Amino acid sequence: MRSAEIDPAVSAREYDDCDPQALCARVQAAGLDEARLARMACLSVDQVRQLMQGGESLFYSAAIKRQAYKRLMVILGAAPPPLATHQDPERPRVGSLPEPEEVALQAMDRIIALDQKAQTLAQEFEPGSPTVTGSRRKGSVWPWLFLAIIVVTGLFLASGWPIAS
Repeated sequence: MRSAEIDPAVSAREYDDCDPQALCARVQAAGLDEARLARMACLSVDQVRQLMQGGESLFYSAAIKRQAYKRLMVILGAAPPPLATHQDPERPRVGSLPEPEEVALQAMDRIIALDQKAQTLAQEFEPGSPTVTGSRRKGSVWPWLFLAIIVVTGLFLASGWPIAS
């Protein structure tokens, strides 16, 4: 299926350009018909024709068209495109993240402070209301504690931070 007549080296720029003539040359050199090539690349025959003739109406975006073009070129014997054409900026190290216990304690402190503030505000708006007893206050913190643990755990899981090894 791979042809020795066509150079397998294809630059990253050529993959981004989606050159119909280069694709046609590779298809002719491989001796494949459009229907077989479409089945091999999981594309429709019309999409293969459009890649060989130009146009974008059958693809959702230019990025999807480039991906289909790259897939066809690799099937036809071209070297796979490089994985990365640019370098990402320096990312922060994992060690710079706060410890989960520290974050949980900070969240609990905030929740307790908000609970106390809410109780103070409630008493201000109801001048004749009795104060909340210590045992009731202790009981009202547990649902907030549970909620804080769930929120902190969700944040760590969403950020990809490993909680357990």
